Amino acid sequence: MRLSKSELKNHAHIQSMLAKKYEFDVKRVLSKAREVSGQNTLMLFGAIMLTVAVFVALTFIFYAFIGIDIRDSSAEDIVAQLQNVDQTRFAIGELIMNVILSPLLAGLVMLAINTVRNNGISLFQVFAYISYILPLGVAFVLINLAVSLGFALFVIPGFYLLMATTFALPLIVDKGVTPFSAIVLSVRMVNAYLFPFTILFLIFVALLFGVIISFGFALIWVGPFYYNVKAVLYQDLFCGQEEDKQRTENDPSQSGVFDA
Repeated sequence: MRLSKSELKNHAHIQSMLAKKYEFDVKRVLSKAREVSGQNTLMLFGAIMLTVAVFVALTFIFYAFIGIDIRDSSAEDIVAQLQNVDQTRFAIGELIMNVILSPLLAGLVMLAINTVRNNGISLFQVFAYISYILPLGVAFVLINLAVSLGFALFVIPGFYLLMATTFALPLIVDKGVTPFSAIVLSVRMVNAYLFPFTILFLIFVALLFGVIISFGFALIWVGPFYYNVKAVLYQDLFCGQEEDKQRTENDPSQSGVFDA
């Protein structure tokens, strides 16, 4: 379903949710996400690892682009080289990386959302939204700039902006709205339920420490669970029970997928 700006303003379900008509039960959301994780954890974790592999490959290309040789270099050597890097090249390289990664991050969220919708899912669904690279890249760059600035000023603004913009990417590919409209709508929706959203994000901050303590092994469960929580909330807040065949037929990720 693609929504124009005027249609978005008149979208009955979204406007109802913005008016705080949603019964935001943190326990229910976590329970529902746990059920969804039972269906897609291995698939979603595989997609996460695939995205990480792309990120690692892009990182090597990025270092080569900015003129840093990381072969047989210690961490101290790399830090020393970074201090002498041309800042323009560094900014351009970072921008390109963010733009390339944005469709993959949207794909991860949509894989979880499609599980909630009982649609077919595929590991390579993570690449299904490459055609949206321009609007997704614009949104992701804007979000990264805002979040980085927030963390530079103080931790709390950065944490808030990271949380408030969480639905921007799926809104772009699922609703077809512009990057700016997607960011604004995501912020408005999170603000409407700021306290329970904060509780949820703090829970995942705690789970992140569990991942660190387990030397990353807990990511097998925590990573998919995070995306499934986001998917449950996205479906409840922005879609409700309105999903129909038209959405599935218009979704590029539903071409040639199989049921997990």
